[in-house]
Amino acid sequence: MTKAMFVVLTILTIFWLTIGRAFLGSMGWFMLIYIINGIPVISLACGVLISLAPTEMSKKKRRSLNPTLSTLLYVMFAAAFLHGFFLVDFGDTEDSTVSAAATLFGRSFLDVSSYLSLVFLLLTFGLYITAFAYAIHLRTRQRKNK
Repeated sequence: MTKAMFVVLTILTIFWLTIGRAFLGSMGWFMLIYIINGIPVISLACGVLISLAPTEMSKKKRRSLNPTLSTLLYVMFAAAFLHGFFLVDFGDTEDSTVSAAATLFGRSFLDVSSYLSLVFLLLTFGLYITAFAYAIHLRTRQRKNK
């Protein structure tokens, strides 16, 4: 994964968590909450992570992130996407409580969807912390080798 790909995935994740879920019928207060709070927090967190992550020359003669760090980040972005997919959004009425998954699988899926959303949110945070710590480890190891 290159740093440019990381930026693209960050932008796609922000788009999905804020506006993208509305295309599947999940539009409510969480969309507004993610627009106000999510965009700055996700942008700052990913900006710090990408600035810490050292790059190395790949076999294709281009600078890319460490393969282990790349795998952590791909899984993190997949977990963030799934969090948004299962996130139960709420509105002003009982009928407006819906998730993208419940739109596809039926309203009986709302309870399972809320638990899965929490699981994927915690997984996203855990993977971010792991990727952050691993990027710091790679950075310190790179400085010791110089």
